[in-house]
Formats: sequence, C-alpha cells, structure tokens
Amino acid sequence: MHRHIIAAAVLIAGPAAAQDAASIKVVESDKYGEFLATEAGRPVYLFTADTRAADGKAAEISCTTPECLNAWPLVGAADMPQAGDGVGEGMLGTVDYEGQKVVTYHGWPLYYFTRDEDADAPQGQDVESFGGEWYLITPDGDLPVELIKPRAVVPPQSFVHLCSSIFFSSQLFSTVMGDTADQGT
Repeated sequence: MHRHIIAAAVLIAGPAAAQDAASIKVVESDKYGEFLATEAGRPVYLFTADTRAADGKAAEISCTTPECLNAWPLVGAADMPQAGDGVGEGMLGTVDYEGQKVVTYHGWPLYYFTRDEDADAPQGQDVESFGGEWYLITPDGDLPVELIKPRAVVPPQSFVHLCSSIFFSSQLFSTVMGDTADQGT
C-alpha cells in the first residue's frame, strides 16, 4: 500500500527540479579526455536542441517535458557557480528557467544524466534522445568535436538488395552477351 502512495506522489510531483552545483571543474578520463563536472565529479552535458546564448540573447532550454527533465535534470545554482581549475570563469553563467537559475557554460545550459549516479560515469556522451544529442562539454565550451563518433550510414535493406540484383544481372548479361558475341564471329 505504501509503495503505491509513494509512486503516486513521485508521478504527481512532475519533472525533477534543477539540482544545485556550487562549482564546476575540469575532470579527465582516458576515454573522453577533459570535460566539465560538478565539484563532486558528476559530469555535465550540453544538449544540441537547446539554443546557446549569444549576441545578447539568453539561452533557450529545449528539454522541457517531464520525461526529458527526469532523464536529464538541469544543473541549478542558488548563486553564480564558482569556476574550478581549468574552467573559464567568464564562460560560466546562469539562465532563468521556471523560477530557477540554471548553470550555463559558454552559453549552453548544463544538464546531468541520471544514469551517471554510479561508478561507470559518464554514460551520457553522444546519446541521441528527446530531439537532440547530448555531449560532455569541454573546457573550451564548444561542441566536443573530437569526442563525437562518426555515425555509420547504413542503406536500407531494399537498396542493398536492388544493388546486388543489378550487379548480378549485369554479370549475367555480360556473360550471355559475351557468349553470343563469340558465336556470331
């Protein structure tokens, strides 16, 4: 009975509120190199569907559904977060979202990934979901191009079948025509 009440309370509560980060620092892993994380070492991400703050315009947050915010909670701040070693202090900022301050870096709103709560973090790098892609953010503050894995383009099976049919048909045609041409001389 108590489990049902707790589950209902969680569902009624709506999306996760922004979680506070007192400071942002640079951490490093063998797999991803340098990227930003909270003071506690929790990785932070940018979302390519967001609009980066630039030219006097505020950042716009695109992850607004309860499902998105539960999977990718915003990095909140009570005040301006502190820049740790290797973090550009002038690149840190905040943007207001539904009465909360959300940490930004180089104009990008920052997010956590809920699956990063264990020792295998970061797990949110190069994830495609909720209409965009999620990336760790480097100390430079731009999309971490060197971290993005090229995506393989796989043609539809019908295209592969068509190409193989054409290839084998042309092989057969050449064989038949070659034999016919030899007989006519």
